[in-house]
Amino acid sequence: MFKNGVKLQKFHSFEEKLKIETKISLKVYLFLEKTYFKSRKTGKRDRI
Repeated sequence: MFKNGVKLQKFHSFEEKLKIETKISLKVYLFLEKTYFKSRKTGKRDRI
């Protein structure tokens, strides 16, 4: 399994890395946006 993983990694590592990074950055962005707007509305800053 590990050898196959290494072989697959050569082909898919860039694509998978890009997908994962995009998902993570999108989640982080949405989370920050949500907390930012919430803090703007209430006038308080939420702890992150």
